Amino acid sequence: MDNLRQSFGKFLFPAFLIAVGIVMIITSLVMDQNASFILGSTCILLVGIVSLMYSLDKITKQIQGFLTIGLVLITGLLVWKDIDSVQEDIRFADRKKEVYAQVIQRLKDLREVQLTHKKVNGTFIAEMDSLMDFLENGKLPIIKAIGSVPDTLTEEQALEMGIIVRDTIMVSVLENLFLNPDTRKDRKFTFVKDSLPYAPVSGVPFWMNAGTIESGGVNTPVFEIKDMKPFDKFDTLKVGSMNEASTSGNWSGE
Repeated sequence: MDNLRQSFGKFLFPAFLIAVGIVMIITSLVMDQNASFILGSTCILLVGIVSLMYSLDKITKQIQGFLTIGLVLITGLLVWKDIDSVQEDIRFADRKKEVYAQVIQRLKDLREVQLTHKKVNGTFIAEMDSLMDFLENGKLPIIKAIGSVPDTLTEEQALEMGIIVRDTIMVSVLENLFLNPDTRKDRKFTFVKDSLPYAPVSGVPFWMNAGTIESGGVNTPVFEIKDMKPFDKFDTLKVGSMNEASTSGNWSGE
């Protein structure tokens, strides 16, 4: 009975390591883990096999110790690399979120300028220089009520009674879209006019085009603006489309 217990104890640890290694390898393959995790799992399995060979008197204690230490060191290195890889993915995701928030804001700003140009002139602009010239020098008609509306009347009633009048005034596109207090207070990022044509961080100019497409039998103006050097090469941000009548961006929540 004592011999049986001794034999059981002798093989228990190697069997445990082999079982853990096999389970980890299967799990890593099923869950599509990276190569470091798979190699680490394989090393654990090999440590179990080495321990089993020693328990079966197939190798000496010195060889068993040498192989075990080597495999443990390799496993430790692979675990460290795997953890560092996960942390690097987290850092990349955090940085991407920061960068893309800035890119999205700039694409939204460019869209506002395009929509304003279409409102004034009926078309979108294909060249960035022309769009920036419109932003700096363009004028936008605004209907403004002149006079004070009494609390007892609506604006329409005050207009009919001649208490107020409406007049169309021309205002600066730049001032109206980006420099007045109402628009500035809701911005997360400070508006810098000279930086508008360029993607944040990379500094690469946005690609932009405009034209018309046939939609429902009617020629419809369209535009598209795209980040040509995205922070994540597999996730390019853009707004508008040259293939459909859309002014939406392709980011989440748009």
